[in-house]
Amino acid sequence: MITNSIRWKVPGFYFEDQALLHFLQMCEYSGLPSFAEVYGSIPCKWDGGRTAHHLAPSDPPPNFAQYRNRGVQVYLTFNSNQLTEADLDDEVGNRLLQEGDGAIIASPLLNDYIRDKYPRVSRTASTILSIIARKDRTIEHYQRLCDEYDKVVVGTTHLFNTDKERSLDLKFIDQLDRDKIEIMVNDNCVFDCAFRARHHQLVGRHNKLRTNESMREVVQFFRSFCKAHLAVRGMAPDLILTNPMVATLQEMGFKRFKLVGRDMPVAYILTEMLRYIIPERLQSHFNMGLAHVIHSAVINSFVPVLGGHINRALAMFSQPPAPESQRQVISSFTPLLQTQINQALAIARRTPPIPSKDTQE
Repeated sequence: MITNSIRWKVPGFYFEDQALLHFLQMCEYSGLPSFAEVYGSIPCKWDGGRTAHHLAPSDPPPNFAQYRNRGVQVYLTFNSNQLTEADLDDEVGNRLLQEGDGAIIASPLLNDYIRDKYPRVSRTASTILSIIARKDRTIEHYQRLCDEYDKVVVGTTHLFNTDKERSLDLKFIDQLDRDKIEIMVNDNCVFDCAFRARHHQLVGRHNKLRTNESMREVVQFFRSFCKAHLAVRGMAPDLILTNPMVATLQEMGFKRFKLVGRDMPVAYILTEMLRYIIPERLQSHFNMGLAHVIHSAVINSFVPVLGGHINRALAMFSQPPAPESQRQVISSFTPLLQTQINQALAIARRTPPIPSKDTQE
């Protein structure tokens, strides 16, 4: 059984603040445990893992206090692996570090920089460090990372045996440092993806250069090689830890768990977290009692999502050369909106609508 002592980390800082803060309030009122850490970033050279959006001039600055006042720590996704010495002067990244509680890092260079200049900031080794290095799952690799970082994320691929059933490799897991290891409970890639390292390299390059050419490289690679996009359409079903798996890991002494999904609708992420934090005795009532919350989140998320796309489009229009920017935005709208619709429908299908009064009787 999963207990309330787990320290959960969820995505969505800045772009999904409103939904996350409402979720915190809902958990407080209902007596459920919630997340203790949130991660994300506004666009900057150090951001990685996902392609960063442009911000419109009217977009507000990040608000760290709204999380800090609720006891939630903010971790910045500074997990680009394409950084050089010259990039360490990035104004946005340095400004964010003055307020953030921690940083998720994929560059040894940035790790040294933050450790020396911002010693109070907690440094977490991103899974990208293991992916880029193409390291086999070895305890020596993770021991070295634990020596160099305050915390280390272990991806789901490294938690499983290679058998068809994807059972946990408890012998390997038992050798990991309980105090420093943070365990991913889901993934939006496929098991042992051969293209993932190159994908992260291209994303890091684009977030640094922010050119139309670098974006086209990411999109072309994604459409050509991303098996998760072509086959899974969301989180990989064989790379999601079940409730019994999480309970087993907690019983082994692990207390830090992370949900991924910065490119997924926030309603999906919060739905997944609810499946872990709802007490087992209430799981059978989950779909019935909270379906309306999830449906509302899906529907309500469309307005800010579309508003964000429009604001970013306007921001691009204001930057020369406008004609090329316009073509990029317009050509991206159709698949972008279709993806949002498909994801919303997938969530809705997983949570049946609330029965009518007549049906309940």
